[in-house]
Amino acid sequence: MAVWMGYAQPDVAGHAHDYGTKFLVTAGLLNLLAMVDAYEIARGRKS
Repeated sequence: MAVWMGYAQPDVAGHAHDYGTKFLVTAGLLNLLAMVDAYEIARGRKS
């Protein structure tokens, strides 16, 4: 949607951008793991 409205930023090559992306992906996966763990605890499968 941002591209359609003209607000998209250009692709920038660099290490900082790459590290930031990897950090966000890792944080998202850890959040998913925490949700699955909380679900298993709530269901009583894990003590």
